[in-house]
Amino acid sequence: MESIGKLLKQAREKSGYNIEQAARETHISKRYLRALEDEDFSVFPGETYAIGFLRNYAEYLELDPEEIVALYKNLKIQEQPVPMDELLETKPKKWGFSRVIVLVVILVALGGGGYFLYKVLANRLAGTGPAGTGSEKTALPSKKGKNFVFQEEAITKWFNRGDTIQYELGKEKYKIIVEKIDDGLTVKSGPVSLNLKLGSEGYLDLDSDSKPDIKIVLNDIDKTASAERVNLGLYKITKPVVSKTEKITAENVAVQNLNPSGGSTVILEASSAEPFTIDCNFRGYCMFRYLRDKNDRQERFYHKGEQISIDAKNSVVLWISNAGALKVTIGGKSVQMGKPGEVVTKQIKWIKSTSGDKYLLKMFSVY
Repeated sequence: MESIGKLLKQAREKSGYNIEQAARETHISKRYLRALEDEDFSVFPGETYAIGFLRNYAEYLELDPEEIVALYKNLKIQEQPVPMDELLETKPKKWGFSRVIVLVVILVALGGGGYFLYKVLANRLAGTGPAGTGSEKTALPSKKGKNFVFQEEAITKWFNRGDTIQYELGKEKYKIIVEKIDDGLTVKSGPVSLNLKLGSEGYLDLDSDSKPDIKIVLNDIDKTASAERVNLGLYKITKPVVSKTEKITAENVAVQNLNPSGGSTVILEASSAEPFTIDCNFRGYCMFRYLRDKNDRQERFYHKGEQISIDAKNSVVLWISNAGALKVTIGGKSVQMGKPGEVVTKQIKWIKSTSGDKYLLKMFSVY
C-alpha cells in the first residue's frame, strides 16, 4: 500500500513549498503538517481532525482528497487487530436461578434509589427541599478561560470560549476575549465587538487610531468537545493601513512613478487601446490584490478552485502572494505569472508602439 506521508511530502516538494509556507497558506500548524507527513496520527485530538486536515492538505497539494482519506482508513483498519475472543469459538454462559434472583434484587434497589434521588432533586429545585431554602437557585460555577500572550507575527491556535488573547501594542496591553461561539464567533476588546463567520476574516483596531492592528481568521469551529472552541489565525499588522480612498490615491501615485523593470511581455496587439479582460483561475491558496484603471482597488484571500474576471480599459496592477497558484488568461492567451510561493507585482497596460501605428498590451514586472 502507498505511504500517505510519502505522497504528501513528495507533492509538497514537487510544488516547491516548504512546511512554513504550507502552514501559513492552509492555516494548519506546522506540528500537524509534519505529523501528516510522518504518519503520526496520535498527535491529533481525534480521527475527525486527522481526516479533516488530510482533506485540506491534499486539496492544497492538488492531490485527490478522497484517495488520501481512503488510504488513511485502510491504514487504520490494518492497525486494529481482531479481538482474540472473536477468533475463538466460545460457548454461551448459562445463568443459574440464583444469579437471576440476585440480578432482580439489584435492579429493584437501583430503581428505588434512583426514584428517591429524583424526588429530592425535584423538591430542592422547586424550593421545597428539606433544607427549606425557599426558591433560591445555585448557579453552576463557570470555567475561567485561559490567557494567551500573542507575540508572534502570525499563529494558528485553538481557543475555548472565555479565553483571553493578550496583545502588547507600544506601551499598552490589550485583551481580546473569545466571548461567544455558535454558528460563528464573537470576540470583544473593550467596547468593540467583532463577529465572524466560518472561513471569514476581520480586523480589530485596538488603539482607536482608525488603523487595524490585528487580523483574525476563523478557520474552524468545534462544538463536539467538552468545551466549545474555535481555531483562529492571528496576524499582526505592522505596516500603516490607511482608508480605502487614501490607499487608492497612494497607490495611484506609486503606479504613476514606477519604472517597470525586469523586461516586458507583449500579450496583445491592436489598432487602438481597447478594453480587455483578465481571467484568473486559482489553483491554490493566494492573497490577491488588484488596482484597475488607477481608481478601483480590490483585495481578497482566494482558495483553490475560485475564479475572478477583471475588466479594464487601460491598465491593471496585480499583487500576488503565490504566483504559481494563479492561472491567468488574457484575450484567450495564457500568461505566466511566476513560480509557486513567489510574491510578484505585475503591471498590465496598453503602450503605443514606437512606430505609432498600433498599440501593444504589455505586462511589466514591478519592484
